[in-house]
Parts: sequence; structure tokens; C-alpha cells
Amino acid sequence: MDLVPELSVGLLNGWWFSAAYMGINMVMMAIIPKEAAKRLMTHTSKNLFEKTFLIIQMILFFGNIIFAIFVPLKLGTGWFWCGLSVFIVGMAGYVVSIMNYADTPMDQPVVRGLYRISRNPIHVSSFIALLGIGIATLSWIILLVAVAVQILMHKTTLEEERFCLEKYGDSYREYMGSVPRYLMFF
Repeated sequence: MDLVPELSVGLLNGWWFSAAYMGINMVMMAIIPKEAAKRLMTHTSKNLFEKTFLIIQMILFFGNIIFAIFVPLKLGTGWFWCGLSVFIVGMAGYVVSIMNYADTPMDQPVVRGLYRISRNPIHVSSFIALLGIGIATLSWIILLVAVAVQILMHKTTLEEERFCLEKYGDSYREYMGSVPRYLMFF
């Protein structure tokens, strides 16, 4: 695994993963109700610091997706198959999380489905999918940027939780007490 992999343009690069991630995201936004898609895409950032943090996080996330396009896959290795498996698990969680989100009435907090085991399954699933891309390409850069994005995402997560507490009050506070922010003890 190289810190800086040999970049190239080719059919056997990480663009398959990038295309799958972006394609699935576009399909999900098209098939869920417009109100749910709008709520999902609305950011709760209230001040310049929070908005700047969000912009940096998004640049790193999409930069990682674009970078993967130029990184050759490690086909024929256990790393590729492991990465593909991790990516599939992440994307399956992403799809299920969005469906759980879309099926929740607009005036209620999302607490069903994968939201019973994580308050932020969309964030967790995206992180898992990025890890899968990093493993399949054996790219330390993709892995490190995925971790950086997740660290920055924590700030966004705290903003979203503040918003939910303001909007849903004690019912959301009770939910916070019974479901971990990410997974297990995280």
C-alpha cells in the first residue's frame, strides 16, 4: 500500500466505485419524496464557522470521490475483494438509511430501521463505503481523507443533533439516551 499511488486513467480504476456511489445517491434522491429529499439536503449550519466547516468537509469528501477515479483497483487481490465487500455493506446501509429517513413523517424524528442502532446511519454508511474504496484501491490517501471527513462530519452531526433537540425536544433527548451517535460505544 503506497501513500501516493501511481495515478492513471483507465477502465480498471476506482471510478467504478465513485460512479456507483454517485449513481446510487442520485437514484435515491430521485425516488424518495421531494419533501424528504429537501429535508435531507438542508443543512442546519447557523453561523459562518459551521458553514465553513461544512464546505471543507464537502470538498474533502467529493475530492476523495474524484481522486478515486484515477487510482487503479487492485484486482485479483484479497484487498480488492475485501474493499468491494466493505463498499457494498456501506452502500446497502446508505440505501436503507435513506429509505428509513424518507419513510418518517416530516414532523417526527427519524428513529426507525437503522436509526435504532445509530443516530447517524447515513454518515456511518458513507464512511464505510469510503473505507471500502480505500481498501479496494490500497490507497492510504483515500483512507486518511475518509477518516478526516468523518472527523469533520462530527461537527455537522453535533449541529444536526442540536437542531433535532430544538425541534423535537424531550422525545429526541430520550432517543439520544438510548441510541449511540455512531455505532456501539462511539
